[in-house]
Amino acid sequence: MSQQAEPRGNDAFVYQPALDGLRAVAVVVVLLFHQGFTWMTGGYVGVSVFFTLSGYLITSLLVLEHRSTGRVGFGAFYRRRVKRLMPASLLCLFGVSVLAWAGRYPNATALRGDVVGAALQVANWRALTRGVSYAQLIQGGASPVDHFWSLAVEEQFYWVWPLAFMGLAYVSRRRGSLLVAITAIAAAAVMAAPLIAAHWGPDVAYWSTPARLGEILVGAALAVWLDRWRARPTWWRWIAWPSLALVLWAAVALPNDHGLAYQGWFGAASLITAALILGLQTRGWLRTLLSTAPLVWLGRLSYGVYLYHWPIYLLLDERTVGHHGVVLFALRAACTMVVALCSYVLVESPVRRSALPVPVVAWAAGLATAAVVVAAVLMVPVSANGFSADDDLAGQVSIAATTGPLPTLVPVGTWVDDGSSAGTVLPSLGRPVRILVLGDSTAEALSVGVMRWAAEHPDLAQVDSLAQAGCGFIRAEGMEGDDTGAFEANCRQMLATDLPAALRDRRPDLVVILVTLPDVLDRQWSPSEGMLHSPDTRYAQRLLHDYGAMAERLMAVPDLRVAWLTAAPPASWCVCDVRGYTVSMWAGQTAAIDAQVAAYPGRIERVDFRDWISADEADGSRVDRPDGLHLDAMSALVLMDDRLARALLQIAAGSFG
Repeated sequence: MSQQAEPRGNDAFVYQPALDGLRAVAVVVVLLFHQGFTWMTGGYVGVSVFFTLSGYLITSLLVLEHRSTGRVGFGAFYRRRVKRLMPASLLCLFGVSVLAWAGRYPNATALRGDVVGAALQVANWRALTRGVSYAQLIQGGASPVDHFWSLAVEEQFYWVWPLAFMGLAYVSRRRGSLLVAITAIAAAAVMAAPLIAAHWGPDVAYWSTPARLGEILVGAALAVWLDRWRARPTWWRWIAWPSLALVLWAAVALPNDHGLAYQGWFGAASLITAALILGLQTRGWLRTLLSTAPLVWLGRLSYGVYLYHWPIYLLLDERTVGHHGVVLFALRAACTMVVALCSYVLVESPVRRSALPVPVVAWAAGLATAAVVVAAVLMVPVSANGFSADDDLAGQVSIAATTGPLPTLVPVGTWVDDGSSAGTVLPSLGRPVRILVLGDSTAEALSVGVMRWAAEHPDLAQVDSLAQAGCGFIRAEGMEGDDTGAFEANCRQMLATDLPAALRDRRPDLVVILVTLPDVLDRQWSPSEGMLHSPDTRYAQRLLHDYGAMAERLMAVPDLRVAWLTAAPPASWCVCDVRGYTVSMWAGQTAAIDAQVAAYPGRIERVDFRDWISADEADGSRVDRPDGLHLDAMSALVLMDDRLARALLQIAAGSFG
């Protein structure tokens, strides 16, 4: 995403406005893709265009300097790169840290480490060590620094390439040999990427620097070839149009969660971008079009636009602005342009024009990076795990301790649609409903949205959660995926100690239950039987018994009501470890829930959570399960706004149905 290199001396490469126009096209593709338009599923090709263009421009500078002086000024090179890239990126990361401290990115449960990784220019490796896929991120979009992965790849290249270039030049001795050497290295990188994908998988193919290096080195090889090939045949201009058409076709046609980018073929595909750059070397209609002032202006801002757009996109969503589609995109794009322009004028350009010596730039960059890391450590909150709410939110909405009698809740009447984002006129209940959430990690994820809704409506709800990963109500010694028994041990401890204390001391009006996997996964009650599958009659009978025992335990608390949510099975693309499941696995659980509803009419109600999720995912709704299993916090909040809050308050007040 680096800016067009400035010419140096009389023998400089001439500034080409059309390349700024190409940057504009690439960044617009990324903006449309991240907006989530269904017709732009492969917009990540814009990043690949940036990679190849950056390799071309940076290597052009190195070739020019080496041809003119016989050497490369490493200090001057790194000084230019640091001044160009670091001010805006560190400013962006500091701004994200401040906004996270203010509670603006609640979905980003690993944001502290993400910001540190981005500041240290290893965001792509950070993503790999977290075990997340790019498809998972674009479906959830939880972290405002997700997009720093591509900057990290470029920055790592910039640190190494001048040294490698001079080493190759020294060994080659002659320019012709240098051309062969760089071309061979580029070809090797292009061919290595599919092998990396085949051996280490799609995530490594997408995130890792070695797998993406071919795209940059193709641009580098083009720079060396063009320096050797001084003639510019006029027929080159005819290459530009079909090359651009192929890039735009790929942006529209490629799938967002599989395909060439995940199989290591983007290095080979970058030859199309190289052909496009080649075609722009001679005068033609496309070069004239890409050289128009608006595109050149946007291209010059493209680095800042790319940097700031994703944090802004996550701040301005459908819920916060009340619009979607084209209107939402226009608002996001406008805010992004304003912020990028301010950054360019007030920060980036002044720093870039400064005449600070190399040591000063190095010290300033080091201190600024350290400051951002410290800011991230001090300001960015950390959740207890990947699904639960942070301590500040949990404390804010926790059920208030009381020893006196609680006023009776006012029955909830008909909720009227008022056209608001919540979709309903909220009732007055006389006091907040005291809600306790039980279940597994899917209940944990849901509870974050319930808590955020309670924070927005403190007069209507207070929330505590005892939900935890792997915790269901089947009492058996063994569970598939729980080889150490840790999930089961923690769950037994919670049910035996924490739940009775919460029922006694917190005095909830409503218990919300959601268990997705633990009560349908293979379980073992005795070694002689071995593992039983959920469709097994013995499994279903024991599940019914244990659900009945839990219902009886809760119903022993006077006036307590239960909202028992049907589980939404994992999506077909789920990145979880569950394999071979079918929707029928949850039939026994649904029957057991219905049995409790029949046994305790008016006190236990079934909520068709599964149907809501299925309908939302079928029509491409804004409600997302980023990993195919757990709702992200914003989606859980949207679900509360649209439907769940109404159901829970009505159940608590005895007016459900």
